[in-house]
Amino acid sequence: MEIYNRGKSSVNLNNFKFSGDINFTFENATIASGEYLIVAKNKNVYEGNNYKVFQWHNGNLKNFLGNISLFDNYDNIIDFVNYDNKYWWPQEPNGKGPSLELQNISYENMVSKNWKSSNSVGGSPGKSNNSNLLSNIFINEFLTSNDNFNKDEFNEFDDWIEIFNNNDFPINIGGMYITDNFNNLCKFQISYNSTEATIIPAKKHIILWADEQAEQGIFHLNFKLDKDGEEIALVQVIDNDTLFIDSLTYSEQTNNISFGRFPDGTNNWQFINFPTPADSNKNITDIDDEKKLSTTFSLSQNYPNPFNPTTTIEYSIPQSVMLNSFQHLNNSEIPNQVRDDNVKLIVYDILGREVATLVNQKQKPGNYKIDFDANQLSSGIYLYQLKSGTFIQTKKMIVLK
Repeated sequence: MEIYNRGKSSVNLNNFKFSGDINFTFENATIASGEYLIVAKNKNVYEGNNYKVFQWHNGNLKNFLGNISLFDNYDNIIDFVNYDNKYWWPQEPNGKGPSLELQNISYENMVSKNWKSSNSVGGSPGKSNNSNLLSNIFINEFLTSNDNFNKDEFNEFDDWIEIFNNNDFPINIGGMYITDNFNNLCKFQISYNSTEATIIPAKKHIILWADEQAEQGIFHLNFKLDKDGEEIALVQVIDNDTLFIDSLTYSEQTNNISFGRFPDGTNNWQFINFPTPADSNKNITDIDDEKKLSTTFSLSQNYPNPFNPTTTIEYSIPQSVMLNSFQHLNNSEIPNQVRDDNVKLIVYDILGREVATLVNQKQKPGNYKIDFDANQLSSGIYLYQLKSGTFIQTKKMIVLK
């Protein structure tokens, strides 16, 4: 547990005590103005990090229905919190690595929505909850006038913004802000209670729908993008400081043509005739090359993601010297001796149970697109896997109803 003194003077903690799920009484201790200190089950884990550490000896912090109260030396209650692992309380601190932390020191800690999962495993003991400035995260591509290119999970053609994590490790963007107005940097806060959905894996992307329909889900923003040009900013708030993580000002855009960084995460912006939501950006040459036969298997990230109830999955079957002679045939007419391995595209639930077979046949080299309808599935995380011979690739998708 972490204590913070937000007052302007030091406080003598002698005979201050914790009660509830754990019991501990301070002795010969003070906390300076602006100081953080830790009370831990095992202080050896936290000592040596330039903050005071104390150890309790009775009790344990519960995973649910927890109760902690702090009393002064006159038995007056100073602060208390009753937390849980359900309803509006963040789920991830319940054994998944992050700590449970108050979004801002000025917030009421008895309100569940004022708490969030920490951005990093183990939290930020002994320092501000928002002290870890996120970096190497980019506004990577956006589409301001989506007439008929791609739909969201409600089958609507909406504007979108793609965020790219250029780090070699996952980043949770929950709790960050995104805006289309530099005079209102905290216009929309990305949900901090859905860590599994808001974590961007290393070198991967996530789509935010700029549709002015925030009620449709955690990836739907409360503003639309202006085709004639405006601003976009990704913002992080650290205590009382509002910091730009990435931002840009753009000019007039064209229907169904996105504007993005190429390559991903660089400072080179260009128009993209064939947008690549939730995937690496490609220039015109790359798009033309894709029309040629691939030399390797590949499985793209589905889009939209999350979705309800339909999404699109694209994959490529590589060129083969032997198969050049059979390009005029239908897939069912390819001789077995030419390709012995079926192409399989299968959807699994998070427990590894097969829930849908999308492809199970021999296929000619080429680029394929499959529309998957998850109308019969419940909300949750699913895996889709492309397999042929020794090649296996798996990606994650989210059904959000």
